[in-house]
Amino acid sequence: MDRRKVDAALRAMRDRRNILAGGCATAVMAYLPPLLRIEIMRDFFQITGLFFSGMYGPVFEFIRRFRPSSWILVALKWLRNIYNIVALDASELLHYLSDIVAIVGTGFFLGGILLVHGLFIMVVVRYWWTMPRTADTVRHGHEATTWSMLATQNPRAAKLATLFITYCLTVYLPLTQLAYKVLVVTNKGSDGQGVKLTEFVQQFRDGPWWFLFPFEAVLILVTFSLSLPLLLIWSIRKNRPTGSIENEDITYNLDGDPVNFDDKVYTKLISTDPNQLDCPYRSLYAGFERNWSTYKVMQMVAKIVIALIVVSAGQSVEVGGTLISTFYCGVVILSQYSQPFVSPFDDKMEMLSKFTALTTAIGATAVDYAKKNNWLWNPDRALRFMGFVVVVHGTNLLVMVLATMMGLLGDESFQVRIKQILGRLSFSDTSRGVADAQAKDVIMKWNIENEAKHRVWQSFWRAILLEMATRDENAAEQDETQVRSTERLAQLEDAVIASGLIRIKAHCIGQECRYTAQLRQLARVALEGVDVFWNNPLGARDGHLDSVSCFGKMYIVPYPFHCVVVYDDADDEAVVRDICDENSTADSHMNIAELLSINFTPEILAKREMRQKLRVLSDTATKVNLPFSRTEKVFLWFKFRGWKRMWRWIYRPVFSIPGYYKFECKYTKGVIRVHTSCDPSGIWLRVVTSPAVVNAKQWIANLCAHNLVVSMKQQLQKVIKGKNVQRVKNQVLKLAQMEELDSPAHTTSTKRIMADGFNVTMEYADGQGTVLLGDDGDDQNIIHEIPVIGPRKTVMKADHIGLKPSMEESSKLHEIFDSTRAVWEAGLIKLRKQHQDYRRNLADVHDNQNAALSDGFWFYVYNNARLPRSKLEKYLRVRESNPLLRSLPDTHTEELDALYRQQKWVFRDPRTTCWYVFWDDVYACNSDMKFLDPQDFDPSEPTAICNQEPMNRNDLEEWLRKRNLLGKYRFFNRTLLDLLYAKLDKS
Repeated sequence: MDRRKVDAALRAMRDRRNILAGGCATAVMAYLPPLLRIEIMRDFFQITGLFFSGMYGPVFEFIRRFRPSSWILVALKWLRNIYNIVALDASELLHYLSDIVAIVGTGFFLGGILLVHGLFIMVVVRYWWTMPRTADTVRHGHEATTWSMLATQNPRAAKLATLFITYCLTVYLPLTQLAYKVLVVTNKGSDGQGVKLTEFVQQFRDGPWWFLFPFEAVLILVTFSLSLPLLLIWSIRKNRPTGSIENEDITYNLDGDPVNFDDKVYTKLISTDPNQLDCPYRSLYAGFERNWSTYKVMQMVAKIVIALIVVSAGQSVEVGGTLISTFYCGVVILSQYSQPFVSPFDDKMEMLSKFTALTTAIGATAVDYAKKNNWLWNPDRALRFMGFVVVVHGTNLLVMVLATMMGLLGDESFQVRIKQILGRLSFSDTSRGVADAQAKDVIMKWNIENEAKHRVWQSFWRAILLEMATRDENAAEQDETQVRSTERLAQLEDAVIASGLIRIKAHCIGQECRYTAQLRQLARVALEGVDVFWNNPLGARDGHLDSVSCFGKMYIVPYPFHCVVVYDDADDEAVVRDICDENSTADSHMNIAELLSINFTPEILAKREMRQKLRVLSDTATKVNLPFSRTEKVFLWFKFRGWKRMWRWIYRPVFSIPGYYKFECKYTKGVIRVHTSCDPSGIWLRVVTSPAVVNAKQWIANLCAHNLVVSMKQQLQKVIKGKNVQRVKNQVLKLAQMEELDSPAHTTSTKRIMADGFNVTMEYADGQGTVLLGDDGDDQNIIHEIPVIGPRKTVMKADHIGLKPSMEESSKLHEIFDSTRAVWEAGLIKLRKQHQDYRRNLADVHDNQNAALSDGFWFYVYNNARLPRSKLEKYLRVRESNPLLRSLPDTHTEELDALYRQQKWVFRDPRTTCWYVFWDDVYACNSDMKFLDPQDFDPSEPTAICNQEPMNRNDLEEWLRKRNLLGKYRFFNRTLLDLLYAKLDKS
């Protein structure tokens, strides 16, 4: 089978987002231009439309005055109308409606704004902070919910999220601009310039409900315009691809060799990783270089700054235009300096659109200066410049039309046509992931050995696994392993990219050592899960261990074997590996042995059991009798205290003064709670203890030195602790439970069985007390008792029950455990059984994967191109569990014969290997060009040049000349042949 067809079929099987799965919407999207180019056009239309609506009123008056019949005036009017429509500036579109229709339309429009704003807030509170994050995969381990998993469980969730983000970006500038305009109208009054900017709300200015307009405008600016960029930046940083788990700047290629995590690797992961393909935030950073992944958000910030200047300046174009031109010139310089897009065409398209918008702003500013006949700008010069502006706009629109046509035809199809016209051959480097590159950038950098391995040996095994998966239409129903073998190969390749060849080799060597293999199995059977202790500071990913207790959740990645400890009380993770050396197997288990030995010492076992007891008491909500009292405050309104005699038979009523009064509150029984990172309270705690919130608290604490600030803080705390605020908080926590987005048939919960985090509290709900008020008369001994309405609730920290960060059992904890022995003794049995079931389930998953393709297949077979046939057949029959692979030497004898004949030829000597790789790549990258005859270039044909003896240069030139392929600049030119023979000589 042709290697290119095999690779295409494997990619199609791995990419679940095909037209059949995506339905009509996916089919339609396949024929649209790339989303990134559509967004470049959208940003241009919005910015330029903003300039036209806010700055070009005086320009039109100026042109009518000096050149009333000028073609420039007609062109500018057409441009303004087009941009306002495309930019969705409803405030300008409503000008074209009649008064009655405008009032009704404005009402519907503002109602829609309220709906959009409310929907945005609901989505952020309800879904945004509970959605999966790529960065959390390291901490969540096996229980991590990836974007590909979410797309499988709830296909509409990721699609709706992507559409919602795109919609927010589209309405961001119009909505922010509208909020600015409303505030300007409110500030300048009904006769000010603000109304001239926003005539469509003038009829509401003096109405009784006008106060709602500025109120909603402020809410939009705070909760939408300012918060959306922050949310998007946070989402980009949490979801964009990164390097290896130990070093985010290093990754590995398909051969397991370390490479820098540069823009090429970053871009390839975005376009091929299933988790990235299903990530809704991908549209924010796809197509941008790694260092400029937040470029789109930076453009959003630039938009609102420009809108602020345009709206605030009003009709003063001289001031506003100067500020805008200066600011936007900086934006253009930044775009030129950064070149943020991966595609050079997108960079040029972005630069041209930015330059066009800049000339638009400069043109309006020049006209305003020309009214005063400035020494720099006079009317004639300003009119000529406006003509230049129109020409630039026309050029930019033509480029956008060209970009749209390229998108409709497909960039690859367009490039093929260009290649055929120019006669330019492209090349690839399978080791470095380079495709469609020039010969000078590829040929001399080839690793010939690896290139031949990829094109011959690995191509054969990919074809075999694909044949197993697609032998007949009912393969999935007959034998599940047939289908999963291709997916398993993809998993093994992902493991190589994540860990590298050295660690893959160490894993295989360790499995050959019986003692090391037993230690690994023991760690999976007896230790994996929560309440694992690891105090080795060298294991921390950031090189510094911040955890005090050194306890956390540990999950094990079985291939290549390594343990990841996620600490409960710190934002730290530790990776425990053993680098095995075949020459020194005695050191192949040092770290794993230390991890096991320290966790089964009597001291750590006692601490783990204590933590498990607390988990049982928390799960069962056992009430613990641990009474205490403390002084609290309660607010009392007017309370009748009795009658006081004033004179003879004249009495007056006595009331308490409203205010806060201290009293002794007594609590008796409480419930111990163990909060993890997946609980609603744990999510709230994670937000509260995040670095950003901690820094904000520190900043507020520094401000609290002033008494007034202290008083305001106290009042704010009282409001926060009020019942209404607590009720809202509880509702938010309930909403934080991530459920199904549409139908109840697909439910995804944030509840994780083995979640990190061990925040212990004790909740009381039986607080009672009495406020004692002394007599305000002569007899101070008379005490009035006022019962406090209750019961009162409180939450005490871990030290209340005597729990220390070192996890040592205190006397208080000893008493608690003695009083609840009947509960936790039965609960421990159930809890430990749950943990064993969890580990057994993970082992079953790994066994099923090995049943399709063993862990060692990649290292011993797939990556070993010089493996003798006898050893290959022995490995397949002994090591593999898949019956199709075990019987492969018998069922595919002829195919193996052909493979080893080709292997013998290709690896005959380095010169022959280089010759084969060159001509194989010529056909693989350029077979769609008609002048390449398959009989001469297809490697599957025995007459192909790659299967012939390497020729000297004169013979090759004569061979190419007979086929009209030897050119001066096109096809196989002198420069290309120089590179070929330089590489042959080097080999």
